[in-house]
This record gives sequence, structure tokens and C-alpha cells, in this order.
Amino acid sequence: MSNLIYFLIALAIMIVFFFIDAVSHQKFKKKTNLLFHILGITILVISFAILIIKEFKLSVLIYPGIAFIITSIVLTYLSYIHIKKDFLTAKKVTKSGIYTKVRHPMYLGLILLYIGISLLTSSLLVSIYSIIGILFIVWQAFNEEKYLIKRFGKEYLNYKRDVPMLVPFKLKRR
Repeated sequence: MSNLIYFLIALAIMIVFFFIDAVSHQKFKKKTNLLFHILGITILVISFAILIIKEFKLSVLIYPGIAFIITSIVLTYLSYIHIKKDFLTAKKVTKSGIYTKVRHPMYLGLILLYIGISLLTSSLLVSIYSIIGILFIVWQAFNEEKYLIKRFGKEYLNYKRDVPMLVPFKLKRR
């Protein structure tokens, strides 16, 4: 199979996963949601890994790529430390640790991972896949914000006002 076909298959899997994931927060029971995530993420990773292996090219961008990937892993780890064990039934907004810097550190970690892998592979197809993945992650973050506002109300609106969404600094408005 050509790399373009692998790219299209991996892209289709990613699109299906993100659309079903957007619905799953409200529609599925917790156990079904967890099983879906484990299966979906596994298939997503395998399909992306095949594309990465087929497209890998050695270049000087490997070093910044590795730095982005390591940063992504550290950020995701810090996110898990400060989130409650069962965030689906949390009674209040998590506002400690990395969550004082960004509201969605796990999504930021995934974005950095996509950027790192794109740099690491120096592949146009992997970069296109990553850009589409990043767009879906941002879309998912906005979707989740609506759910969190409904769930936590004013507490989340205040948190949203004080803490940036994905970039760990506030842009000044004129």
C-alpha cells in the first residue's frame, strides 16, 4: 500500500474517533465511554504509528521534535497528577498544579506531541495529519468547555476568565 493510502486510512480513523468522542461524553455510560476511549486511542495510535514509520526521514528537525515530545509527556503526566481519580464525577473544578496555567493541559500535551512527531519525521503527510489532529483537539476543547460550563456553572466561568485555555500565558487585548 502506498503512503497516501495509509495516510487516508489513519485520517479516517482519527476523524471517526473525534466525532464519536464528542458525542460519547453525553450519550454513553461511564464504562462504555472508558472502553471506547481505550479501544479508540489504541487504534488511533497504531494507525498513526504506521504512517510515522512509513514516512520517517532523518533530518536536523529530529532534535526539536524529541524536545516537543518530551515536553508533551511531562505536561500530560503533570495533568494526571492534579486531576481527580474520576474526573467524570468531580464535584468542583480542578484548579491546582498545571491547571493554574492552562485549562486543558492534556490537550496542550497532545498538540505538542503532534508538533513533535511532525518535526521528528519531517514528513509532509505526517504534518498534514498533525495539523488536522490539532484542529480536532482545539474543536474538542471548545466542545468540552460548553459541557464544563453547564456542569460547573459560575465556578467554571470564573476559572475560564482567570486561566488561559491552551497557551500558558494571557494575550493582552487592546
